[in-house]
Amino acid sequence: MSLAQPVVAIIGTRNPDQQQERKARFLSYELSHNHNCTISTGAAYGIDEAAMKGALAEKLNVYLPWSSYNREIIPDRAKIVVASERLHPHWYASVTQYHPAASRLKPGVRSLHARNYGILEHADLVIAFPNEDGGGGTGQAIRIAEALNIPVMQFNKGAEAVLMNQTLLTALNHLGLISGAGLVRVTESENVDVYV
Repeated sequence: MSLAQPVVAIIGTRNPDQQQERKARFLSYELSHNHNCTISTGAAYGIDEAAMKGALAEKLNVYLPWSSYNREIIPDRAKIVVASERLHPHWYASVTQYHPAASRLKPGVRSLHARNYGILEHADLVIAFPNEDGGGGTGQAIRIAEALNIPVMQFNKGAEAVLMNQTLLTALNHLGLISGAGLVRVTESENVDVYV
């Protein structure tokens, strides 16, 4: 965990179900407004947008693949970081390392995947909301987080509802903001996993 305020990356599908969207917004709000966490996300429509709507703008870091990407949905006071192969060569190297078809990616798609590394590299916890197949950018980001030994709380599309307050307590406990029994693993039958 970082020495400064905790950083929580909230990432996920562009087509969330209602439970995923509500949970992303709720967790972003609670963690940034009430627990001094910085929220890190990527400015895509869907889960990233829900995380931005919930977050306190002054505690929001938004990572973009290029400077004009979805600017209309980014809160005014958010910190914006734009992927640059010159400034962030390790972000771009991560695409080759973690994307299963990196050699076939067009430059714009490569930048989208590169910015995923930026979203995660300083995170103390990743909260992920993937689509049904767990692929795409969210799947790649989960692979990066696991390789960097960053814990991932994953809420799959279509999962049974898990109490939001229990989810928040689990995240706060992991971040060391409350004491407790440690991260819990919710059964796979509920389609939710917490990896430590």
